[in-house]
Amino acid sequence: MLAVEAYNVTKVFGNIRALDGLSFSVKTGEFFGLIGPNGAVKTTAMRIISTLLMPTSGTVRVFGCDVMQNAADVR
Repeated sequence: MLAVEAYNVTKVFGNIRALDGLSFSVKTGEFFGLIGPNGAVKTTAMRIISTLLMPTSGTVRVFGCDVMQNAADVR
């Protein structure tokens, strides 16, 4: 089972494309690190995964629950 699954996630703020096609998966029990320099949209990605931001497009699931359709279940 996948703990987190992101496919082609995009986030646009006005005319700025912050995330552009982010895709990854994390298996249950697997360690995963999201690293990068300042401004690499790590926080934006985590806010989408935790339902604090909605993606402009793409799919994010946490233990099978879609963050856009089932935000309360993800929380």
